Amino acid sequence: MKHLLKFVVLAAAVLALIGCEAGAHKVGVGDEHRWTGAKLDSGMRSILSAHRLKPEELDERFAPGIALEMKWRGDNTGSLKLNADNSAQLTIGDQSFDGTWRLAEGGYCTTFTAGDERCFYAYDRGGFYRIFTAPNGAYHADATPI
Repeated sequence: MKHLLKFVVLAAAVLALIGCEAGAHKVGVGDEHRWTGAKLDSGMRSILSAHRLKPEELDERFAPGIALEMKWRGDNTGSLKLNADNSAQLTIGDQSFDGTWRLAEGGYCTTFTAGDERCFYAYDRGGFYRIFTAPNGAYHADATPI
């Protein structure tokens, strides 16, 4: 009976989260987890189905070179090309930037046009990657291979 009560309370909490208009995504940062302000867009299924790419998965998918269609907040779009020689090209609207990229522990990092290096985590969402800024785990963009 005690276990049934715990299950009912847990199920009610999950249903409340799914119904929230301004829900949140739970993303991993190292061994910790924290809630970001990103909207819960597809219910608990989308959170549970995404997984952060492990270093060997990043190496397999990104190191040979990958071209991505990018969508940032505010409907800003562009493209990102990560090349096998660690060069990179970023296009946002009609602006293009050359830079470099590298695999990093748990993610990847980019540097463009004399800027600071920025690092990211990639989550596989089945057909696209959801990109979060490292180490804080804030939503950055959605990236679809092209």
